[in-house]
Amino acid sequence: MRRRQTFPIPAALAAAALCLCTLASWAGLNEWTTAGPWGGVTYSVAADPSAPGTLIATSGTGIYRSTDGGTHWAHITAGVPSTSFGCSVASPGPPVALYAGGIGVYKSTDGGLTWSSASAGLPSGYINYLAVSPADGQTLFACPANGGLYVTADGGGTWTATGSGLGTKSVRLPIFLPGNPAVMYAGAGPGGVYKSVDGGATWNAVGPVMASIPVYTLAFDAANSQILYAGSASYSGSLWKSLDGGATWATANAGLGGPDVACVASLSGKLWAATSTGLYVSSDGAASWTAAGTDLPQAWNGPITGVPYSAQTLLAMTFGLGLMRSTDGGTTWTQAAEGISGWQVFDVIATTASPSKLYCIGDPGLPYVSTDDGGSWTRVSEGLSARRRGIRLVSALTDPQRLYMSTDGNGIFRSTDGATWSSTAGPPPEYGYGLAVDPTDARIVYAGGNHRVMKSTDGGDSWADITGDLPNTWYMDVVVDPTSHLTVYLASQGGGVFKSTDGGGTWGNISAGLPQQTVNAILLDPWTHTTLYAGTGSAGLFKTTDGGATWTPLAGSPQYFSWGGGLAADPRTPGTLYAAARSIDVFKSADWGATWQAINAPGLLAKSFYGMTVDGNVRGRIHVAAYGAGIWSIDPCTQMTCTAAVPTAASTGASTTFSATPSCGETYATYDWDFGDGSAHSALQSPSHTYASPGARTWSVTVTVGAQTSSRSGTVNVVNPPVVTSMKKVAPPFKFVVAGSNLQSGIRLYIDGVEWNSVVWKKSTKVQVTGGASLKAAVPKGVVKTFRLVNADGGEATTTFNW
Repeated sequence: MRRRQTFPIPAALAAAALCLCTLASWAGLNEWTTAGPWGGVTYSVAADPSAPGTLIATSGTGIYRSTDGGTHWAHITAGVPSTSFGCSVASPGPPVALYAGGIGVYKSTDGGLTWSSASAGLPSGYINYLAVSPADGQTLFACPANGGLYVTADGGGTWTATGSGLGTKSVRLPIFLPGNPAVMYAGAGPGGVYKSVDGGATWNAVGPVMASIPVYTLAFDAANSQILYAGSASYSGSLWKSLDGGATWATANAGLGGPDVACVASLSGKLWAATSTGLYVSSDGAASWTAAGTDLPQAWNGPITGVPYSAQTLLAMTFGLGLMRSTDGGTTWTQAAEGISGWQVFDVIATTASPSKLYCIGDPGLPYVSTDDGGSWTRVSEGLSARRRGIRLVSALTDPQRLYMSTDGNGIFRSTDGATWSSTAGPPPEYGYGLAVDPTDARIVYAGGNHRVMKSTDGGDSWADITGDLPNTWYMDVVVDPTSHLTVYLASQGGGVFKSTDGGGTWGNISAGLPQQTVNAILLDPWTHTTLYAGTGSAGLFKTTDGGATWTPLAGSPQYFSWGGGLAADPRTPGTLYAAARSIDVFKSADWGATWQAINAPGLLAKSFYGMTVDGNVRGRIHVAAYGAGIWSIDPCTQMTCTAAVPTAASTGASTTFSATPSCGETYATYDWDFGDGSAHSALQSPSHTYASPGARTWSVTVTVGAQTSSRSGTVNVVNPPVVTSMKKVAPPFKFVVAGSNLQSGIRLYIDGVEWNSVVWKKSTKVQVTGGASLKAAVPKGVVKTFRLVNADGGEATTTFNW
């Protein structure tokens, strides 16, 4: 099972040398949009030296630009692909330029507004690090992920291989000796510190003790350039210090507690170490370390840097929460990531509230809530830490404020108010992939994970092992039947699908016809409850309509489903399904999975999906958890049709209701009603209209959703209604006489909604209602009754009577 390992830093995601480490609408018509949660993994920040406040940040979703020092960010696409960029640097010039490294190197000379490729001569593949020489604003070094070192002397016009002595080693974080940029240091490896005294042309290993040490980061002491610091993995000493230009080294990690050091930097008169468990600061040259502050997150994967326009402004990359900023030299910090879509999200759910209340969770395990259908997000993480990623998030149908969250290695948490959290009594930390709440009881919870399935009947106060004789494998998803709450389904790694009809007391394998591989996600159809869908690791989607007795593959369905998510059904439209597959797209089926069509809409910055939910309040709207890009929403609508509800008969002078409904895109629809009598048109979805004169009227409506239109028309027969002027009781025998006008032969009478068959039409001005004792019982004395008369042509009149 794949788990996050913060260190050593993955080559393709590492931050660079001093490469540290606004989308408006949140749901578009046939266009993916996002409103957060902002933040996530940010790999580097570079400051434009010619424009104070202008910053460039890189993330897994591309390049972002801020002109207010990091308060707000905009995604930049001009001349640059929306792919992962891991590093960025600023060249002071002349001329001033910004560079970003990812799949190649890109350059901007207008403060990051537009970019162009500057990769001529570089090998194909990812660029992990960039470094610009302070001696010459045109000289830069690039470190490819596949090893080696490249240099350009013309601002990225051409690159050539350099670095004799490095061979094909992976080079990390080149730095330049202050006052003498011809002297350079770099981590290279898998282990060692290397030094060049000729501007990067030749390199030699220094400090024999470092030969086996994986060096992630290097920094000079601000007061003495002969003093260097190196960050490494905890098993290799975490933080090392050299007093003699790298010739000898000793550990200097007192107070760090052994965490891996992703970055060490000397800024604002202090030494900083960004580690896997927090940010630490030293004021005595690494003799001792203390935590930098309580208002900082605990997980860090990127460096800390300063900006050229303010000695007290520091920027730092956290894991998950993104960019943090301090304007007082590191004393206090605030998040500065609004507009950056880099959050690694694993799940998103919608509750039954209106507008839809959405919750999401990811890496790190800090949930967010949106109370405006995804338009904005607020962190709701009291009682939680960012140490472990959150995997699954579920709400109780009978108590939507009660939430349960599973994590990867940190147990299961619960919330009874949707905002504050506490740890449950179990199950063990490795449980985190399948999670479900009994639809009839918010305190009954099922959890599946590493080799066991657990159940709680008291809201997590205690757990019982209900694995029984299930195979020793991972359990990836859990589903409880809402119509038969003792029926539970399990998706497993390599073992197929299992079913229990006694709340997990016993299990049976229902995998006949399924391939012998991992089933990562299962979905119970909300309309039939006997139809089950199973998303496999690489064989696509399968369906059973008999509770698992037999399975059939769904041709054209997407492949490669992620664990525990990626399948959803529209609760408002029978037969409409959505499937979000890894690294492909989101697919839609309108016929219970018989055929599938990729939504293939623009805007989405990442296509690795782990969770998805269908909005219960906005027809057709879906929200997906895009790993590395946050929550994205769309109202998919293609081949739109519409239906119209219009009566076939109407009476003059009476209000008649019309209504039209598009098959999708209802939020964006416009309407044009023509009532067929020469009156003004209506733009309402459900207008009312009163006809002044009788006759056959041809109505029409045109519904428009984006560029799509659909029309309906029909005829309503408008008639003059009957008129009742008086009503009296006549006895004996017990009867009523109705007087009025336009009382037609064949007229029908309803007393309090029940049709009365003893009706005699005398003439157009008189109707007699008989029935003796039965009529007397139907219309007792002193009780007001409603009489409704309906003519043969459809006209009707209503009156009340009390005798």
